[in-house]
Amino acid sequence: METMIEMHYRNTIIRPRTISGQYRGMRKDGDDEVFTFIASTSDPDRHGTVLNQKGWKLKNFNANPIIGYQHNLYGDMCNAPDPDDVIGKGRAYIEDAELLVDVVFDSENEKAQTIKSKVQRGFLRTTSVGFIELGEGHKGNDKKDEDPNLYYFKGQELLEISIVNIPSNPNAKKKSFRSQTFDALKFIYRELGGNYRFSDIEDMKVRDVIDLLDGKEPEPINEEVTTATTIRKYKYEIIK
Repeated sequence: METMIEMHYRNTIIRPRTISGQYRGMRKDGDDEVFTFIASTSDPDRHGTVLNQKGWKLKNFNANPIIGYQHNLYGDMCNAPDPDDVIGKGRAYIEDAELLVDVVFDSENEKAQTIKSKVQRGFLRTTSVGFIELGEGHKGNDKKDEDPNLYYFKGQELLEISIVNIPSNPNAKKKSFRSQTFDALKFIYRELGGNYRFSDIEDMKVRDVIDLLDGKEPEPINEEVTTATTIRKYKYEIIK
């Protein structure tokens, strides 16, 4: 099963693509334990797209072969990137018309060793590739034995590969977003010194919140406003 979400990095859409149950096994290479995963195949995914396995550009990835956890390499709305989410290094290559990756987990990273153990014991088996689309794909052509209901990528540049939990449940994604939103509210509440209730902050415009975080105090249009608890009832004049 595959799932796809989109992230933005330097104004470029990064498309993570996740495949479940594709851990192949482990082998020894000197002192290293090398874990092999199938990172991508030419099978249609649940979103109606097909990746071109002959169109992978791997050079840049293999020059900086980051293996992440949960695609947290980019941080989120409340947190900066955590270097401990870089859990290992990898080598990507094509074999039998599939994109494979050999992973060596960071031996000095506690999170990496936890994930490695879960992979070994069968509790984690899912990899996800972050890539940029290259060229223009096309809708399937039945004259070429392609499914007209599918979109076929022309090529992809691999940016990173992550070990991920099961991400295909949309309710889990909603829960994750809801959790991040609450984290953002808590952050703003703390930065404003606890002078505003959560409901006050929820009712503010984004610009109002940014001005307050920058130390600018928006003045309410209605001069009768004297307390933070009633601030949400009024519109603000933005101080520029």
